Amino acid sequence: MKFIFFDTSNDGHHFYYNLAAIQGVLSEAENATCSYATTAMEPEQFESLKQAGITPVLINPPRVRMPAVIGRVLTVWKLIRYCRSHGYDRLHLMYLDCLLLPLLLLWPLLRGLSCTATMHWYPTRRSKVHALSFLIRTGAIRRLIVHGEFTRRLTAALVGEAYGDRIESVLYPQLHPQHMNREHTERLRQRFTDFPRPFLLAFGGTRYDKGLDLLLQAARFIEEPCTLIVAGKEEHFTRNDMERLLTDVPDWCRVVLDLGFIAEEDVSGYFEIADIVVLPYRRMFTGQSGPLTEAIVRQKLVIGPDHGEIGFTIRHYQLGLTFTPENIGVLASQLNQAVRNIGVLREELGSRQVAYRELIQPNLFMKRYGSFMHASFSRQ
Repeated sequence: MKFIFFDTSNDGHHFYYNLAAIQGVLSEAENATCSYATTAMEPEQFESLKQAGITPVLINPPRVRMPAVIGRVLTVWKLIRYCRSHGYDRLHLMYLDCLLLPLLLLWPLLRGLSCTATMHWYPTRRSKVHALSFLIRTGAIRRLIVHGEFTRRLTAALVGEAYGDRIESVLYPQLHPQHMNREHTERLRQRFTDFPRPFLLAFGGTRYDKGLDLLLQAARFIEEPCTLIVAGKEEHFTRNDMERLLTDVPDWCRVVLDLGFIAEEDVSGYFEIADIVVLPYRRMFTGQSGPLTEAIVRQKLVIGPDHGEIGFTIRHYQLGLTFTPENIGVLASQLNQAVRNIGVLREELGSRQVAYRELIQPNLFMKRYGSFMHASFSRQ
């Protein structure tokens, strides 16, 4: 079997995820050959793919400025042409989320090409919901991976009972412990030696949907000594925006803004030193959370929204505390409960976190991905 996998983005966490998934296919499917296509690739990534027995492929994006959706249409058109000209008849799209509308325009070109996909977020725009339903019902997307039972049920309800067996949940894996910079972790430990514990961590870019402004507003009501670390790339909210929100935070809550690019191998350090991981996401955040998996694998107390896939995961597996999204008062209450009762909560939740940790191990993720691809194409 000859597979080609495609992702529009190839930055750190995309690459590690995609590499693990493709390695899973190679280990589960006998006589499989795999290629990985993307729009840009670092030399180190190229070498990692070659060492894993995966052929790297570059699909050059349009060079002229144009609307993003038009650029993606042209990129997918190039990808389909490449598949045809190089004898690929099995295509897996690693990030369907940003390709729903381009595929809706190009779907007749997929005839004769068996296409499967992974969707990381349930779409919130009506146009994308309709596109997803159409692509699955017509068989343009033969089968679909999502990350969690909540999203699987939601998608199955959308496409109808007759098509529900085309949707499969593969839990989002933890991958960063495999790529840890121990020196960076030790430097972080030394840096925060004199800061009050517990350490609360909000990790990730400062996008609007991540709700970091809500977290900083809730921090005004923290009643016990602690340290809040906000680490990630400046995006929607700038450092100035966030510093303005800190004016009323009490002195006993130390806030550290580590804003900027964080190398993938340095990510683990922040989770290693944290005691509590906070996911202050807004309702519009409908995907699974990488920081959630990184927290659970290290048995850190989690505070997350009682909404969507994240809320379902925390409640169903009993992994931590939840709050009503976008409700600053409830978030503040849960922050105080976590800070005051961290020892008791760790003891109560520890065994459940250990059980969930086993479900998100990389080897199980790889096996599930490989089995999915084998089953998808053995049905032909």
